[in-house]
Amino acid sequence: MPIVDENNGLVGVIYEDDIKKITYSQYGLSLAKNDSFATKMGSFIKPVVWVEKSWKIDKALELYSRHSDSNKGIFVTQNGAYYGFISVKNLLELSYNRNLEIAQEQNPLTKLPGNKMIEKYLMQCNNDDEINHIVYFDFNDFKPFNDSYGFRKGDRAILIFSDILKKRLAKHGFIAHVGGDDFFAGFCGYQFEKVFGLIDKVCKEFSIQAHSLYKQKDRDNGYVTIKDRFGVKRKFSLLSVSAAIIEKRQKIDLNEFDEEMAKIKKSSKASLMPIGASILNIEKLHYNE
Repeated sequence: MPIVDENNGLVGVIYEDDIKKITYSQYGLSLAKNDSFATKMGSFIKPVVWVEKSWKIDKALELYSRHSDSNKGIFVTQNGAYYGFISVKNLLELSYNRNLEIAQEQNPLTKLPGNKMIEKYLMQCNNDDEINHIVYFDFNDFKPFNDSYGFRKGDRAILIFSDILKKRLAKHGFIAHVGGDDFFAGFCGYQFEKVFGLIDKVCKEFSIQAHSLYKQKDRDNGYVTIKDRFGVKRKFSLLSVSAAIIEKRQKIDLNEFDEEMAKIKKSSKASLMPIGASILNIEKLHYNE
């Protein structure tokens, strides 16, 4: 039984197990009615795990997994007021369906969500009132690396980057694999400076780890020399990654979003640091850590 205050705010819960001695005792009800023996209701109230109705399913599953030893489910509030309860059975069903959905959309190489999950995430973000930051990653000089070292090394570079994303960004937001050497990340409720700092570290860490894939001679030179698509020998820089960040503060036209993201992705290729822009005010933002 959920216990609420005068404003319907969730205070706690009383579990049946804790009052069995009273409810199942032959004289329990009579004793409870007797002021001389009655136990105060407050002594049976236990704290609860709760989520807001507007929160995403992942948050509910995460909270429950951290408190599963002592809870029979998770409570739901709406604007702080008691709204309902999700049982363990339903939580397990939600978790199963969620994992199945993710598995069906995973990239086979990196096991990260793919384009359908990205599209779903963008739609959800566009309905949020909070600040959202969308990030696209794209490798620099990936084709010359593939041509010079082979596709197996190319796949290794992609796996290195996906592992960095999982380690550095998964706990902060949503990460996904667009395909090939293109990746995606989304953050809700963060300020631009925080997002920029996280992305800048990811880019720098990838450059360090990716350079270990090269032969010593190429690492010493800082470039590889191969023929380009026209058969002309050229020098290409060692692998790195570009990052384009867009900040969204209100609902936008997703077609406009795609156009502006394409522009900033192109600009990011000319920068050694992540580039950010606001969808409402398309001016390049330069922030340092």
